[in-house]
Amino acid sequence: MKDMYDFIMETPEAVREVIEKSKQNNEDCVRYLKGKKIGHIYLVASGTSYSAALSCIKPIEELMNIPVYAVYAMEFVDNTDIVEDNALVIGISQAGQSSSTIQALDKAKEMGCLTLACSAQKDVPVTAHADSFLKIEVEEDIGPKTKGYYCSVIAILMLFLQLSKEDSGKWISRMLKTIDLIPDIAKQTKQWYESEKDELKRFKNIIVIGYDKCIPAATEGALKILETVQCCVRYYELEEFMHGIYHGIDKSTLILALGNQSRHLDRMIRLLGYLKEHKNATTYLISQNKVTKHDFSYPFIEDSLFVSFEYLTVLQVLGELMCHDRGIDLYDTVDESFHEYMESYVYEK
Repeated sequence: MKDMYDFIMETPEAVREVIEKSKQNNEDCVRYLKGKKIGHIYLVASGTSYSAALSCIKPIEELMNIPVYAVYAMEFVDNTDIVEDNALVIGISQAGQSSSTIQALDKAKEMGCLTLACSAQKDVPVTAHADSFLKIEVEEDIGPKTKGYYCSVIAILMLFLQLSKEDSGKWISRMLKTIDLIPDIAKQTKQWYESEKDELKRFKNIIVIGYDKCIPAATEGALKILETVQCCVRYYELEEFMHGIYHGIDKSTLILALGNQSRHLDRMIRLLGYLKEHKNATTYLISQNKVTKHDFSYPFIEDSLFVSFEYLTVLQVLGELMCHDRGIDLYDTVDESFHEYMESYVYEK
């Protein structure tokens, strides 16, 4: 039986399959959107699909030169009452059962928006609530999704690459240059974890901090650690953390800080120093260079559009390894009735 690490290592192969089959999988969407003016794009989703939506914003804006928003699906249902003319709403749900995404698509249609459903299977509930269907070419049979995140992003970007006038070869090469690093990043993370595991595995209060282009990695990384380690895990944008959150930090807190190359890096380093000195927190910087001997360093490419892929891999692997050391079985189905009880999944098309 495969574990999360296995799925992470399969990511380059899975992404290549998405790219290879994109023209075929995009036929319905291209036909639907051809000749239609698109003024704004709303990506509506929950969980890992929402994190994927965040990662899509900048690449789609660069390809299409129009505003793109990522919105929690239920937030769209409850609080989005005005949309721009010619808006396209894409509902993302890898399993295709998300009740909130279905409701968001229904509302979008009522508002006169163009609608697409993005899922790993066509014969799932969400597809009946959109005007067109975009397939995510991926199989992943474990609860905490890893390669499904990357494949969701790439599937959506391949659609807009096809709709744009950009050089597809250059874009695909750019994507794969980052994606192909994932197995090596995973191996290096695993090796680093062995030297730090006695410290890392003891915490039940974990905070992930990110900034700039790594916000999607911080969002999804925190979710992945929470799903695997099954304790209190939160993420904060760097500046937001400094507006009050630091008051709640103490020696029981583990801080995982994403230090991508940006004007904010020095500020992040200063924050970690303060938290260690004044709050007795345990901190780790994940970056190109170590500040302390315990930090994780790797020669990340840091492509401006895909940097979050690299940093997320580190957090995904940490979640898997900490989970294993804590004796947690990710295939345990003790909560299998949760979504039915809460009506957060729809089980009929």
